[in-house]
Amino acid sequence: MIWLLLKYATIAGTTGLALYLGLLGLLTRPFFQAHVVYLHAVQMTWGKDLNIPEIFGFLYNQVTPFHIKSSSCESLYAWHVLPPGLYRQHERELSAEPAGFVPNIEERLSFKLLREDPHALLVIHMHGAGGTVASGYRCPNYRALSAAESNRIHVITFDYRGFGRSTGSPSERGIIADAISVVDWAMQDVGITPSRILIFSQSLGTAVNMAIAEYYATQETPIVFAGHILVAPFVDVPTLVSTYSVAGTIPVLGPVAKLPTLFNYLRTFIKDDWATKDRIASYVRAVEKAKLRYHVTIMHAEDDYDIPWQHSQRLFGHAVAASGSPELGKDQIEERKTALRIDKGHAAQARETAPDALQDDSQISRPAVPQHERRLVRLAQFSFEDVVLKGLASDGGLFIPEEIASLPSDWHARWKDLPFEELAYEIYSLYISREEIPEQDLKDLIHKSYSTFRAKDITPSVTLDEQKNLHLLELFHGPTFAFKDVALQFLGNLFEYFLVRRNKGKEPQDPNREHLTVVGATSGDTGSAAIYGLRGKKDVSVFIMHPKGKVSPIQEAQMTTVLDANVHNLAVEGTFDDCQDIVKALFADPDMNSTHKLAAVNSINWARILAQITYYFYAYFSLVRKTGQPNPTFRFIVPTGNFGDIMAGYFATRMGLPADKLIIATNENDILHRFWKTGFYEKMPVHGKEAEGGLVEDGVKAAESGVKETLTPAMDILVSSNFERLLWFLAYRTSTVEETNRRRMEAGEKVKNWLDALKKDGGFGVNMEILAAAKENFDSERVSDKQTIQTIKDIYGASLPSSATATVQANGHIPATTGTQHNGHYILDPHSAIGITASLRSITACTDSAQKTGGDPAIHHISLATAHPAKFSHAVELALKDVEGFTFEKVLPEQFVGLEEMEKRCLDAPASWEKVKGIVRELVEKEVRAKMG
Repeated sequence: MIWLLLKYATIAGTTGLALYLGLLGLLTRPFFQAHVVYLHAVQMTWGKDLNIPEIFGFLYNQVTPFHIKSSSCESLYAWHVLPPGLYRQHERELSAEPAGFVPNIEERLSFKLLREDPHALLVIHMHGAGGTVASGYRCPNYRALSAAESNRIHVITFDYRGFGRSTGSPSERGIIADAISVVDWAMQDVGITPSRILIFSQSLGTAVNMAIAEYYATQETPIVFAGHILVAPFVDVPTLVSTYSVAGTIPVLGPVAKLPTLFNYLRTFIKDDWATKDRIASYVRAVEKAKLRYHVTIMHAEDDYDIPWQHSQRLFGHAVAASGSPELGKDQIEERKTALRIDKGHAAQARETAPDALQDDSQISRPAVPQHERRLVRLAQFSFEDVVLKGLASDGGLFIPEEIASLPSDWHARWKDLPFEELAYEIYSLYISREEIPEQDLKDLIHKSYSTFRAKDITPSVTLDEQKNLHLLELFHGPTFAFKDVALQFLGNLFEYFLVRRNKGKEPQDPNREHLTVVGATSGDTGSAAIYGLRGKKDVSVFIMHPKGKVSPIQEAQMTTVLDANVHNLAVEGTFDDCQDIVKALFADPDMNSTHKLAAVNSINWARILAQITYYFYAYFSLVRKTGQPNPTFRFIVPTGNFGDIMAGYFATRMGLPADKLIIATNENDILHRFWKTGFYEKMPVHGKEAEGGLVEDGVKAAESGVKETLTPAMDILVSSNFERLLWFLAYRTSTVEETNRRRMEAGEKVKNWLDALKKDGGFGVNMEILAAAKENFDSERVSDKQTIQTIKDIYGASLPSSATATVQANGHIPATTGTQHNGHYILDPHSAIGITASLRSITACTDSAQKTGGDPAIHHISLATAHPAKFSHAVELALKDVEGFTFEKVLPEQFVGLEEMEKRCLDAPASWEKVKGIVRELVEKEVRAKMG
């Protein structure tokens, strides 16, 4: 029976593949391709006479059917729709005229009413693919367009060649010629001036619209119309077919688009490109060169499954970029784009479905991946222990504290001279009650966590440039040489502490003994830090997923050479985002949670954010001591991927740390930078030629998923998980609701809608109030690989100030073994170099601003160094290859010597949460059986 099922399944699969390949073959044929692109044979008005417009809901003789002769002698079927108010004024005379098709419209009263009214306005309607002038929602459109109170708006609509009753066969060149003929007829035969003509278009018609706009704007004497309205436009046909699905379900070239080489080959067969992105840019340049005013309005439904709304986003970008003067930079263009955007407002929320029944979990919702749904949850209170062990709420939501703790009134005086461990205790105590963890137990946990660090100050600061007030906060002195040790050493000890307490008095064979299954995703550093924090811990199994081949060799070796029985590495065939999705799916699976007690180590776990808050305060107090100023002005610059590190900085500032700004420093995977510049948070995956070669400047290659592989792999992320937490706070802060619980619920609902849109459409936009709130605390910079390499080179080339060397020695560093200094020069890892690049830009901007306004330019910039340079020796050696006498072997930490040659253990896994679930279940059960004897 199973063999037969497999046989029939194979036959069905082979048949389906053959049919699909046959479809691709047919699509290379111009005749078949034209029918697919234009759908002109699908009239959708079968059995209805277009010459009787009354059957489509119009008043008797309100619509006049006629034809317009094109320049290529095609006969174009058209309708003239009178404004209803004007029709009623002349109803008697109009009703007396013969009904139906009119061979010569100039003899009709409707035509005379249009031509003889010097104030008459004309909308030329250009419809989309398929159907006729009367299909679907087009007739309601005409009624809406002509129903203005002025009674002066006439509508002319027509079928392109090959559509409906029009003669000929459709093609890009032919349809453009048709549209020019219609516009010329309106201006010359009817006598309507361009200033009284508005061209309205939808779908395919938007491409025709911009072709018309470009044609007239580039004449020797440019002609500009009253306006162009584009509803659901698309960038070009190749881009559209890469995502298009028939009725939103049957993909056309979607599967092929994931294979760039094959897709690029097939796109050479596309006969009609309809490159609206190029035409809108050409139009804007032409009219601005002629110094003429123009109006282009772009409209798009966010739930459009035929043409995703991101096409409008990209077209707007092309238009605004084309309009920029040489003095207008990219950031200014993005700000203009945001300023011109019309937000859909609260009224549009009415279309969203109501939330499901409320459940007793976290305040913020996230996708429950297996169920493909998201729930709002009530504001239940959880203990710190629950939050640590759960990591992620059962509905996929992230935990946040019910209230952000306020600093004690004497915090500055009492904390400024505290050692790191004592400062950590003061901060943790604001969120952890002594009933949950007694005072001495918490102090012991902190000491155990940070006694593993090589630096006396745990996270010391180094001044790179005294004149520019540029400082580096070194966060890589833990066991795995990455900033994540600060949080994960503490988190690992918390897991052990809570499990020991829960299992007190229970023998290993006791079925009630609790066993924790920790699952995490890593782009490199989280994995090794989690493994070193949890290796050998009782009653804990650790599963770390990393994208196969997309972490540095040292990072991979740090993880896979740990052979403790409770540690399991999974190399996933996919991206870091795939790994994150698998983690979320596992947490959203009730069966896995109930039987294996899942716990999270990624920055989605609130305890990690809490632990990282400490070093923001510690860096501030180090600056106070170094400068001798009680309140120096300062900014933090944070290399940012998953948004966890900088989110800790946000909590610190909300608690009362007086930072001037938090600056997000990203690489080419710049979803966060684009949000701060535009208000849109969207994945924007890359396909085609750009995916093959990346940006010329950056020298990066985009994976099929759209993630660009850069020299900073820990930041190669499309979607930042922790950004959800900030979104909730932004929604809460900008709400006008006064009652606290209702305000929280509203914030959760907004986050739900945004994340639904991210999952469904690949992105979402926020209103101006939300964006303005985000800019109060944050700014952002995007740094290329080329700039990263240059910064590593520049910082190494500049000698460290003498105070930096003194600081290093005082903090217990030994430059010969730390690998961050060589012959008096500082070596940055590429991620930290991105932070320094962003810092230098900010310093320049602050200096320029101070010169203009007379303000204080002496703003200290504290850039976070997130990893040791030896973890990314390839990028460092690439930057310093021409430096005489430099080799990494001279400064390589002894912990890394021979690491890549050690024995490794790692399992390959597909990018499937169900398959990973099976692997986790099997290995955990094997561990538990071994423990029970």
